Amino acid sequence: MEKCSVAQEHVFRCTTSPMPVPNDIAGRAMSLARFTAASRGMIPQTEGSLQPWLWTPPGESTRPETSIVIFPHAGSTAQSYAHWAQKFSTRARTLVVQYPGRGQRFREPISGNIRDLAEGVATSLRRVEGPLVLFGHSMGAVVAFEAALLLQRHDRKVRTLVVSGATSPNLLRPSSTPLHELSDVDLLEALKERGGLPDEVLEQPELVDMLLDLVRSDFAALHRYSFGASEHHLNVPILALGGISDYSVDAESVRSWTELTTTAASMRLFPGGHFFLEQHIDLIAALILDCLDDVEKAPTPREVEACLLIGERKLSALATEVAQSGAHIVHAPGGMSLLESVRWLIGNRTAIRARMLDTGHLLVRGLPIVSTADFAQIRDEIVLQEAHYKEKATPRSDYGRGIYSSTDLPAMQSIASHNENSYTLEFPGILLFCCLKAPDSGGATTVTDVRKVLATLPATLTDRFRSAGWLLHRNYHSHVGLSWSTAFGTEARDDVQSYCDANLIGCNWLEGDGLKTTQVRSAIITHPKTGEKVWFNHAAFWSRWALEEEVRDVLIEAYGVDGLPFDTSFGDGEELAAADVDTISEAYKGALVREPWQRGDLLLVDNILCAHGRDAFRGERQILVAMGEPVALSTCGPTVTPRSSPAVSFVSASQQTQESLHA
Repeated sequence: MEKCSVAQEHVFRCTTSPMPVPNDIAGRAMSLARFTAASRGMIPQTEGSLQPWLWTPPGESTRPETSIVIFPHAGSTAQSYAHWAQKFSTRARTLVVQYPGRGQRFREPISGNIRDLAEGVATSLRRVEGPLVLFGHSMGAVVAFEAALLLQRHDRKVRTLVVSGATSPNLLRPSSTPLHELSDVDLLEALKERGGLPDEVLEQPELVDMLLDLVRSDFAALHRYSFGASEHHLNVPILALGGISDYSVDAESVRSWTELTTTAASMRLFPGGHFFLEQHIDLIAALILDCLDDVEKAPTPREVEACLLIGERKLSALATEVAQSGAHIVHAPGGMSLLESVRWLIGNRTAIRARMLDTGHLLVRGLPIVSTADFAQIRDEIVLQEAHYKEKATPRSDYGRGIYSSTDLPAMQSIASHNENSYTLEFPGILLFCCLKAPDSGGATTVTDVRKVLATLPATLTDRFRSAGWLLHRNYHSHVGLSWSTAFGTEARDDVQSYCDANLIGCNWLEGDGLKTTQVRSAIITHPKTGEKVWFNHAAFWSRWALEEEVRDVLIEAYGVDGLPFDTSFGDGEELAAADVDTISEAYKGALVREPWQRGDLLLVDNILCAHGRDAFRGERQILVAMGEPVALSTCGPTVTPRSSPAVSFVSASQQTQESLHA
């Protein structure tokens, strides 16, 4: 040890601990330096090695069985992924790719070509017995993809390709500002933005120099890589993983991996940035282990948008029933931990989502959800992308991470059926409700199939709405309802004006810091996946005729008809009759389903196929909600063009009467 530099001694102390290798860039740099020192004879090498390209973590079995092969990211070493072997050891052997120029291959020239790396790995893997699952992160995903292609050409079976934190090869393009051409200072800053570089690394120039040499070479290899579309399709299932907050790899870049196989493909997004996989190591390891099942048992139709299109095959594995209330219920196996529940949901996610497209809702009963954190973790397994709560209209408690109370309105007040954000240009495609505490009585979150509502309404009424749409009038007052600053999430009038202009909302500022808005939207839309027509609006929900007579009279006396907090009409400005609102309300009631809450219940609602509401209740009630998978109105076949105000000014019968009296 006397010959080691200060940096190497620091690295030795940090990496000979039985603790898992640190999961940030510093940890990977320290692992790199440790094996650099080992190759120079400064640190004894205890790790085994099958061959130069494939490193076996300590204690791993070498008997022929299924192998999970890990392809490290740019600038990394095989040893950086040693701790993953612990997650797989019960079912598979772990092999980690060691690229030239690092670890025990320190003296070899660094390769600057992705296909050369893939060729070296594939040649070695052809000599490994048993099925293979390939798992690559970032640059490693592209190397793994090319290796899978080479193995396929040699009839070497790959069970599944798992890719993480990487843009699909068919979307990779040379950058106008290549990372490998950045100065040392700028490159280090780019690395810190991706995953963090603690001061301990920056204080060791030897570590920094080694890291930058490898990173530059690997980034240059990616920059030079070109995708050959004619020969780059796998007959291997692909599971693509991404981080929701990864600024360098967006959701579309992850989804495009599903286009590179002729068989099953799926995608999953996780909270976190570029190195999200370390934050969710147990869950991702469970997903990879699920890939070990025989490929013949995997779904064979092409799955796009996270397996949403597969049919009913997996539903037989679920305990499902239609309750006396009419609710569609799935019973989770009893006695599961939260992690086991998450894995169960992952395994049945496809079937659950397929059933939702049929029923519009699904209640999963028997999950061990006891906190907002539990609900957030479950949400992350169900929802591909968070949807933001826009143009707020009900008081809610914000618990962070996109989790809210369902509503903070008083317990005595029931809430009529409505589709969330039907008045916005982009609305949630899915809602998740969770029960942390069920009330003593009442308080059900009601669900209403709006396909049935549309089918029940008289043709004369639906035809009128189909041609005119519906118009929302909204007045923001200081003492009734939400303030405009709360609804729009800003104290700045200019920001509200800009939002309204961009979202086709008429915006009129009033005296005393008041605001009046108007917006015309389609009352009938088409579900983008099922192609079904649905009744999708707040026309009856916010009509003044839906208010109790006493409440309506008080509000009109205080603010006038034109100053009501909410009111609706036909999209051309014609008033809705009280009888029209009654007809719509009765259609909702005829299709309504209510199932009493039980603690741990998870209610999934397709926000386009089903409206939801709330019964009044007694006792303490804690229901959480999360919104996901935003849908643009433009993709739903609106029957009218959204606009900020009526195209024509309609003069009501009451206005005509008043005008004739003054003539």
